Amino acid sequence: MTLAIDTYRAVPTLGDVPGLLNLSWTLDEREWLAADLDALVAARLEEELASGLPGLHRYLVKDPYGGETLGPAVERYFGLSGLAPHVSCAAGVNGLLHALAALPGPDGVAMAGSVYPDFSHWLLRRGIAIRAFDADASERLEDWSAHRGLVHLERPALFASPWDSLDALRALCARMPHAIVLIDESNANYCPPAFSAATLTATFDNLVVLRGLSKAYGMGSLRLGYAVSSPALTSRVRSHLPALGVSTLSLVVGGAILACGDIGAPLRARIAEAKTQLRTSLVACGVDAAALLPAGEALPYLLFDALPAVLTDSGDPATLRIGTKRHPLWHPQGMRTIHRCSVPLRPERMALLQARLGAGAADASRLG
Repeated sequence: MTLAIDTYRAVPTLGDVPGLLNLSWTLDEREWLAADLDALVAARLEEELASGLPGLHRYLVKDPYGGETLGPAVERYFGLSGLAPHVSCAAGVNGLLHALAALPGPDGVAMAGSVYPDFSHWLLRRGIAIRAFDADASERLEDWSAHRGLVHLERPALFASPWDSLDALRALCARMPHAIVLIDESNANYCPPAFSAATLTATFDNLVVLRGLSKAYGMGSLRLGYAVSSPALTSRVRSHLPALGVSTLSLVVGGAILACGDIGAPLRARIAEAKTQLRTSLVACGVDAAALLPAGEALPYLLFDALPAVLTDSGDPATLRIGTKRHPLWHPQGMRTIHRCSVPLRPERMALLQARLGAGAADASRLG
């Protein structure tokens, strides 16, 4: 099974370069946040230096899972007191998923929908059974009421999902009391804080919510992921996490970012606008609207089973090429690979893409 990181071997560069508009990932989302994160991080590092590097010298043996350091900022971000003691940190959401692959009970894992492939990879390496959890299972949760394992889902997922509703999650947690509901909310940075299931951890005893600072914030290099768990599960979660997994400086910088609150409103507006622009441009170039998979509206991606001709390399070095990404997913019928096109958010990048689409459509017309 392919790990997600392996797909980047086929991506020649992670930035735009002459002759290539790189849409394999989102390069320009941080520019649309309501706070200048580069300036914030620089100021925090200058403060660290001026203070004699206390964060560098502080070894968190008294806070090995980072909750005391990061937890207060998490509480403020979600506007809910009492979360801090149940925040546990690791090296990114991937680090959390890797560690928590040891968490399932005797019934294994019920996987809801098509999800990021790494967690299923680590489960199968441990010999843990995976079953598909039907996207329509909200209509018959009683069939799963005795499940003594783990339910794993993403929200928002790449594809539109009923689990984006907090009411659906309340029903899930209530009707599966013997299961642990593990939610990967890596993509939830594109949504307001009120979207998060972290706000339900004080209500239910069987919920673990994973968050990070990669999506939207563009701060994946901090390697900071955090779990917000139901109080009844905090000790169990931490029993599977390596202690001291995140540097003090990453916790301090991450806390400063979360302390800014909801800075994503301008980004959400721009994503919605740019996705509409790109969909319209593709249809104008002859792409059948039905070729677009039903991607989650909050996410800055367009998804395809087969990449339209206008998004592929024409072979003409005089035209601007477009780089997209093959994206593997765990799927109930087996591994699935789709094509992901990150929507350019900066106007000049969108203009370049539209020019390239026009050139590609003209090439296709001549060949036809």
